[in-house]
Amino acid sequence: NMALALAKTDRVLLIDADPLRPSLGLTFGIPASSPGLYNLIANTAQPSECVHAVPGSSLDIMPAGFLQADVRING
Repeated sequence: NMALALAKTDRVLLIDADPLRPSLGLTFGIPASSPGLYNLIANTAQPSECVHAVPGSSLDIMPAGFLQADVRING
């Protein structure tokens, strides 16, 4: 609700960073197979593929995304 309220005056990017229970994307109708934060971190998707606009608002959503079993994140 806070993100939607802020999006009335400014552009807002809401990011789902919960890898165990990602739900933000589903709440806004983004398919679970859509790339998101973890795909961006693993360099398996471009930022433009990971950000989804919410129609009729200034709110953008970045779902958690998914990692394939063979992808490793080096840190």
